[in-house]
Amino acid sequence: MTLTRNNFVFSIVFTLIIFFFVFHHYKSSVVLNLKYMDWKYIDGFFSRNILTDEPPINYKKLAQTSFNFDYSWLIREQFTQIAHRGGNYSITGPNTKKTILDSINNGRRFIEIDFKIDQNGNYICLNNSANLKDICDLNWIINKLNKSDFYLVVDLKFNVHENQQYLNFYKRLTKYENFENWQSRIIPQAYNFEHLYMLNNFNAFSGPIFTTYETNIPPELILKYLSGKMINAVALPFALKDTIQLEKNKSKSIFIYPVKTKDEYMILKKRGFNGIYSSTVF
Repeated sequence: MTLTRNNFVFSIVFTLIIFFFVFHHYKSSVVLNLKYMDWKYIDGFFSRNILTDEPPINYKKLAQTSFNFDYSWLIREQFTQIAHRGGNYSITGPNTKKTILDSINNGRRFIEIDFKIDQNGNYICLNNSANLKDICDLNWIINKLNKSDFYLVVDLKFNVHENQQYLNFYKRLTKYENFENWQSRIIPQAYNFEHLYMLNNFNAFSGPIFTTYETNIPPELILKYLSGKMINAVALPFALKDTIQLEKNKSKSIFIYPVKTKDEYMILKKRGFNGIYSSTVF
């Protein structure tokens, strides 16, 4: 029986959907090429609606928006080492008070902390500690920002593509007492392009890091879309370090995560990357 046009189109779409469902966890060149074509030619239709629930890119809005972020934090260290999950957590646990305090006391300038929302709607630090007294929350972190000189790199561990939830977190920060004393030491991570517009409207925090682990947009396209825009920091997973043409993207500071060994650190620094996320200081 001959397929109607609608049935034919449905069959093609269904086949592509099954393909993405089965193979989206794999990093083969075929899958990466499919994702690239998906984003380049049909605005990531399959990637956005099947792999992640993220918004489409408004290219016209992106072209017309003038970002006004302060990236002076990028020159604070020659090679920026961001304390991943609060710092050296192998013994004291990720994002715990002990881990974070050790990083502060050891002079780590950039500390990345993961936040989630608890059942009461409070922002707490994501960790696996059995010691309830060592579990920190946003209030505790802000107290430390008031007392100590470090930058807080924010990593949100809820559905960040629920943009209202993302917005609510940063609105909450502005409500704290003495916000003006430490607002420039907040480094947000943006996970999609809509986040950049939100942060730009605040005009309050340091320049964000466009962090790629919550998007399926190929990194070369992210860098292309950000070309000529004042989004000067991008974070990419270690597995993609060899796919980036650093000479072509000199205007961006590119960070790699996570870095676990000194050999990895030396390779990245020698190649010309600008910084890393690591629990260890090298």
